[in-house]
Amino acid sequence: MKEMDSFLSEFEEASKTELRWLRELYQFVEDNLCTVTGHNAGYSAAQLALAVVRRVQRAVGTKTAMLPVGYRLVSVSELVTRQHTFCCSHLTWTTTEYREWTKEAEGVLSNYKALSPAYLLLIGFLIDGSSEPGVTCDGTWKVMDGSGSVTCEVLNPSPEWLGQLMLFPSWNYIPQHASGQGQEPKGYLEMSASPLSLVPSPKAFDPGGSLSKLMGTGEAAKVLGLRERQRGVRLHVFGQICTVCPLLEIGVKSFFCFCLKEGDSTVPVLVMDPGCLRWRQCVHVAAFVCVSGLRVCGLREWPGHKVLCATPESRLQVLKQPPATLLTWEEALGSSGHHGKTGLESQGRQEMETDTQSEAGTQSETDTQSEAGTQTDKKKQAEMDTQTDMQTITTLPQNFPAAKTKISKVISYKGVVSKVLNSEAGLYEIDGTVGLCLAYQPLQRGGHRLRPGAEIELHDVHFLYRPSPHALPTMLCGCLRSSIRVISFSRLETELTSCHPRDSPALCLLLERNLGVSQYLWLCHCLSALRERLCPRWVREGRLRAVARRLLSCVVPPGREGGRPRELYKEMLEEPHCCPLTEYSVDSPSCELISMRDLRSWMEGECWDSMSLPSLLPASAPYLTRAALNPLLAWSVHVLSAGTLPKPKVLVGVLRVSGRGPCIQLEDQTGVMDCVVVEKRDGQSYCAAYNTAWLDCLVCVQRYALVMERFLTADFPAWTHLDQERYITHRHSRLYIQLCLDDLTVLRPSVAMAKFLSSSNPEKGREGEQQRDECAPHSSADQPGGSQGSERSSHVRKEREVEEGDRPGRTDDRSHKQATEEPGLSAVTGNRSKLSVDQTNRRTRPGEERTAKHAKRARKDDKDDNLKSKTRTVEDKQENTGSGERGMHKPPLTDPACSLTSGWLKVAPPVPCVSVVFCVESKEGLAFRNVQVSEGDPRLSLCFGVSAVLLGGVQKWRQDPKNCPVEQRETTLREAQNDRVELQFVGECVRWYPLLQLGCVYRIVAPHTEDPGVLRGCSVPAQGGAQLQSVPTVLVQPRWHLPPTQQGNGRVHQKVTSVSEVLCCSTTSSLVSFEGVICQRIPLLEEKGKTLSVQSELREKGVDVEQTLNVRLTVQDVLSPGQSMQVYTDLSQRPFTPGLVPGATVLFQTFQRKVSRIGCVYCRSVPLSCVTVTALAQAGSAELRTPPPIMHLGEWALKGAQHCGLARVRAHVACVLYLQLQWVCSLCSSVFKQDACTRNYPPCTSTTGVFQADAKAVVEDGTAEAQVWFSSQTVSHLLALSTTEWEGLQRLVRVRGHLRVHHQGRSMGSGVASEDPLLQYLSYLCVCAAVCRSVTLTCELRSRSQGGAAHGHENTQLKRFTRGDREFITRIPAPCSSSALS
Repeated sequence: MKEMDSFLSEFEEASKTELRWLRELYQFVEDNLCTVTGHNAGYSAAQLALAVVRRVQRAVGTKTAMLPVGYRLVSVSELVTRQHTFCCSHLTWTTTEYREWTKEAEGVLSNYKALSPAYLLLIGFLIDGSSEPGVTCDGTWKVMDGSGSVTCEVLNPSPEWLGQLMLFPSWNYIPQHASGQGQEPKGYLEMSASPLSLVPSPKAFDPGGSLSKLMGTGEAAKVLGLRERQRGVRLHVFGQICTVCPLLEIGVKSFFCFCLKEGDSTVPVLVMDPGCLRWRQCVHVAAFVCVSGLRVCGLREWPGHKVLCATPESRLQVLKQPPATLLTWEEALGSSGHHGKTGLESQGRQEMETDTQSEAGTQSETDTQSEAGTQTDKKKQAEMDTQTDMQTITTLPQNFPAAKTKISKVISYKGVVSKVLNSEAGLYEIDGTVGLCLAYQPLQRGGHRLRPGAEIELHDVHFLYRPSPHALPTMLCGCLRSSIRVISFSRLETELTSCHPRDSPALCLLLERNLGVSQYLWLCHCLSALRERLCPRWVREGRLRAVARRLLSCVVPPGREGGRPRELYKEMLEEPHCCPLTEYSVDSPSCELISMRDLRSWMEGECWDSMSLPSLLPASAPYLTRAALNPLLAWSVHVLSAGTLPKPKVLVGVLRVSGRGPCIQLEDQTGVMDCVVVEKRDGQSYCAAYNTAWLDCLVCVQRYALVMERFLTADFPAWTHLDQERYITHRHSRLYIQLCLDDLTVLRPSVAMAKFLSSSNPEKGREGEQQRDECAPHSSADQPGGSQGSERSSHVRKEREVEEGDRPGRTDDRSHKQATEEPGLSAVTGNRSKLSVDQTNRRTRPGEERTAKHAKRARKDDKDDNLKSKTRTVEDKQENTGSGERGMHKPPLTDPACSLTSGWLKVAPPVPCVSVVFCVESKEGLAFRNVQVSEGDPRLSLCFGVSAVLLGGVQKWRQDPKNCPVEQRETTLREAQNDRVELQFVGECVRWYPLLQLGCVYRIVAPHTEDPGVLRGCSVPAQGGAQLQSVPTVLVQPRWHLPPTQQGNGRVHQKVTSVSEVLCCSTTSSLVSFEGVICQRIPLLEEKGKTLSVQSELREKGVDVEQTLNVRLTVQDVLSPGQSMQVYTDLSQRPFTPGLVPGATVLFQTFQRKVSRIGCVYCRSVPLSCVTVTALAQAGSAELRTPPPIMHLGEWALKGAQHCGLARVRAHVACVLYLQLQWVCSLCSSVFKQDACTRNYPPCTSTTGVFQADAKAVVEDGTAEAQVWFSSQTVSHLLALSTTEWEGLQRLVRVRGHLRVHHQGRSMGSGVASEDPLLQYLSYLCVCAAVCRSVTLTCELRSRSQGGAAHGHENTQLKRFTRGDREFITRIPAPCSSSALS
């Protein structure tokens, strides 16, 4: 109290308010400043308090009697813990000055608010990291008092300020919220004005002598050029800084470099001493400095060069102007040479041999990490105007390699940070137009100072123009030679997101793969896209790096990264400068990672932009009436292969199944796309997808096809009106993807896939489970020390309960191993040595299953294994060790067989289940039917049925067998057991529809029951002595699952015929299953009077259906393309079936075979019919068909259409027997004459006519004759008329309406009246030499009556031929009838 009274006695004229303020100040000094040991220099509390008051009074410029009582002193601890908002404090400012400052700040970036004022006084000691016990110096400065310390940034600091008690007149406080639970909030200070010293500094600058012993940079360069080693010599050098490199952290050492320049001479200075790292904030380009106590040393990683190294005796002083006199190198060495005889020489020798070796050794050992946290700058040019540099770089001669490689230019730049694009990746925006990338150098202090609104100065940065479409056109990139200096802190309340380089997925992958700048910018875009589309539903934030790494490996294979190995000292100091940014590729990789939502939007636009109505019509389009024209336009398809896109699109999503559709879906958080999926069978042929393990796998899709089916409702009168859109009444599209599972890359396998791989291939299984563990989604972030989050999200927990369930009844021991979470980072110098970057993050390796009796021992071992958190989750894995070693096992907390009690893992009792193995014999189509699922009346439900053959009896399990291989007991069927069963899938269970395929083996598991009867089904009881022919029926429940098996097709051989076999079948009506290739699809006209009540009910249930979708498919044989038939199917009563496009191979199950009245064989669907795509249609497959075979007419006539319906014929035209030319009405097909329809009752008002022509000709090829019918588009070619002649003939016929010519054979006349010149001309044309010529025709055989081709000699006739003086009589086939297609 006496000291306080002595302090207050200095202010006798103070008011009560001022006295109260003075007492608070004294108490603050006593509590927070006097308690700091080693910094108060023996001053008492009264002396320090008085010094504070005097300094404050001088700062505010007021009279002695006046004090700033409106300001309150704040301690560091109170500031950090209680100040949660942005604030600033300016002791010397008035209200008017603050308003002007606010207006100016908000004018720079209008979307931000200026910092709010806080009337607080901040007093403390300026220290660096080395001043705190137990803290490694990293070059950061802090403000410290007795309550704690806080990081600070200072503009133009001086090393003399360190350790002094300071008053900070102007500062900004930027709070940082805690990044995790249990962590204290942090913040940092920005000193916008120089601090004011309160007490005299006890330190004085002493450069190992006096300032008169300084040598210039040019003289120091001569010393470095001396060949003899200067042992024990300490140099004191003055120079101007031209290059400042960032602080690098390699292993346990930190260092940085800067260069001094004088004229043409440059001297590098290496600062590695912990006590000198504080200089990093004090040095900047163009500053004049004096550095003392420097020694000459060499670097192993930079042979042939010498540098000056700072020693513990070194001091740094920043000067405003050069000193008056400087020594030469001879004088400097002479003045310091006498020290070498006093033991300093031996000391210097020891230091040079130990320190230099350790420096170089550290470099070689830890170069792997340096790229993650290291990068530096050097000087190249003086400060330039940006516009001049941009013009210069754009006018350089374009002598770049063919791989779109450009040369960057090193410039200096000054601007204002306008936006933080991605702080984790080191991406910023300057002045709203220029991008800044700092990924290639360590971003100091997590980018604290680079907030929007901060003015920065860049030196030796690389100017890049359009390096990537995912970045701004103009980019500035910093390397290990670049320097970034903040010359004015931001005045705005801009959020701050700080991230350690080790926590940044982009930076870690940059180092692992040594990426070029274009690839790195693409990677940053992909990480943002993956975070938006996958987190947190499928991938948790902490495991995003693992997914991005595998995606990068798919898109950029190893060896094609585009970057170059980095050598630290060469990149920082060597001339000419060379670094990974010197050359850069443009737009690499060129693919685009697109979301499901954006893909659908792009396909919708491409679907209609690419449509050209004339291109959808055949060559006969000008001759089609309205009734024939519009059905051809009603449906069309546009298929684009991923490789044909201008910019390939990469898809990333999760494979899912829906309970409302017949296809697999690719899903992310933005949308869903339907998929038609196939997989390879035996590595060669294709089949429909059947492996259920693919469900819930996160995959990358690069090879696929985009299919856009277009549905158009139009009423065009004729083809001449196709350019008038008013005839289009409605249009919509169906968009989906076609892909093969063998082309997918798994980024995160599902539980079923990981276990499926482990059972089929143990090595792949371990890799798959490791990938799943890395990417498994959790509801909370990782905790410190590598412990995982407490729980997974609820949907993941449900999936694990359904898909993973419990262990099989037969259990084995498990082994438990530890592995580091991430692989080591790449070496900067090219040496691929591993780094222990994330060694604290550990996870279990797969292990075999163990019995419950080992749970207690495992829990005890788990305690020793750092299982200290109740929230730790350990993934359940499997590993085939083969050694039989016993080990500990940690079951997953999300497994229903496990629970968490009192912080320890508790193994729950196993859940029993029953299962049966079956093979699919037949499958019904997915449709709505009236079924009775539970008590009550039957209702319309989406369902399908499967006829299955049981390969064994129902088996009981103590735990879920999951994806274990099928055991022998599961395929043993007793004689008394029924080997067939009907499985009914209703409601949610229809999700298995796209994966249940003919002839495939599955195991169906019913959990939570021990009753085998649930899988044996129920049968209708026989009554009255009747014999029961039906098989038992099993209603599949939603909780049942069908894990994949390694079993083959079993003993079931379903008869799947070919198109040729269906055509040759002797029965007239039967249910058949066949496989064929769709070559044409035509929608049929809507039946009049057909009710749409069923479709309305389907839409109410949310099922996607097409109204009145009846199609006629032309299906050709897979092996014999000449064999084809028509298939009529009604798709309007069931969910839309994608994939039925020309070129697709389709399996038609349970179709009815029918024969028309003229003997044509066709098939039509029935309510139980099922259509499955087994091979995908490729882009352009509809046009690239296999040409039909060449046939002789005699052979073709004998074998008939059952052998080959379409063929090419080389024959001679004997004569034209029939020719008809007419104009018909497009609306009613009546004769159209003189621009009007001739129909009178009912009258037709149509004014559109269509020209049509028909002809029948006799052709022969020496083996037989044939009558060939020619349609409108082929008649002109038959008559050998040019386009002009054909159009003139059409005009002549238009006057008459129609014209018909009948010819009576080769030697008989035509009987045409001679007075009609047009008829005479056409009659002559039918037998002239120009028409009777050799031709090659593509013909389709017209079917005769059934069995016409089966009676060989009954369809032949005797014919006499005369050749010279000889006559021949032979039996030839009767003339066949065909239609010419071309």
